[in-house]
Amino acid sequence: MDKFWIPVIASIFFVLLVNVSYSDLNDQWVQCSNPGDTRPDNFICCYGSWVTGTGCPVIFSQSGIPSGTTWGLRVDLNKYYSTGSSVTVTGKDTVTYSYDNPVQVGDTRYVCTSSCSGSLTFGSPGSDTVAATYKKQYPLTMSVNPVGAGGTSPSTGTDWHDSGKDVAIS
Repeated sequence: MDKFWIPVIASIFFVLLVNVSYSDLNDQWVQCSNPGDTRPDNFICCYGSWVTGTGCPVIFSQSGIPSGTTWGLRVDLNKYYSTGSSVTVTGKDTVTYSYDNPVQVGDTRYVCTSSCSGSLTFGSPGSDTVAATYKKQYPLTMSVNPVGAGGTSPSTGTDWHDSGKDVAIS
């Protein structure tokens, strides 16, 4: 096995060079305050720090829709789909978003109850995740036979009702 030696002077010079570069990086480039600002070396201001890339990621997640069920999300003019619990979107502007509502699968539907739509600025502190919540509903169809022989409560027709909730029928 060959051994080699680095002269002490070269080692000190190298350490000084690294320390100067690291100090410059901390003072001028690590923190930023304007989300979406870019630098010429392919960095963008995301969540208060400079990161490489062309945009800041935001995780749009949902709970309540089972895995394997397709759901969608619109971010400005772009549409994204997932069969899992989240979609990651990268951008650098202020955008509006809206989750699909309702999401219907056969005789079951999922209705968004929170964080269903809004706006955010990519890279702003606190805007790195959006979490929508869905609830499950089933249809209840009421009818009278023969037609016109009386009434029902709920009224005739089909209404959606929350899973696990009692419905009074008369």
